[in-house]
Amino acid sequence: GLEESVWADLTAMAISKVQSQEVWDQYNSREKALAFFYAFVELLKTKRSYVVYSLKQSERYPGRTPVLEGSKKLFGSFADGLIQQGIESGELADRRFFSDRYKDALWLQYGVIVKFWVNDKSAGFEKTDAAIEKGVNVTFDFFEKSPIDSLLDYGKFIFNNGGLKQKMKF
Repeated sequence: GLEESVWADLTAMAISKVQSQEVWDQYNSREKALAFFYAFVELLKTKRSYVVYSLKQSERYPGRTPVLEGSKKLFGSFADGLIQQGIESGELADRRFFSDRYKDALWLQYGVIVKFWVNDKSAGFEKTDAAIEKGVNVTFDFFEKSPIDSLLDYGKFIFNNGGLKQKMKF
């Protein structure tokens, strides 16, 4: 319970830090996710020995990392807000059945970034910075509206407005 609390506090501190930035309200949801992960890794650096020890202890639970359960709830709520903002602004596609899973993809990024950082031996953890940028960007690329979304939207429009309901004659 104590370890879970420490991880939740680190997550909460990173969220609080980025949300208190003057430019926070000007960021889109992708930029907010990037800001969070950069801030989170900066906090992890101050507790590196503890983080590595804590995750090593969690290896006793195959397929689970119990120390991150509290963080998952906090981060899930934070991610929901980012996603909702992105959907409302049109930055992210609102897809039936999939939009509710976006936060799970961001949680997966959380785990990947933490694991990558623990194993990063580069100077100043510069490879972790690159992993954050690439990981968040590819995740948000999947969340954005794509040509397939436009094609499906067009098909629904044609179908619902009589173009395909009646026999088409050319």
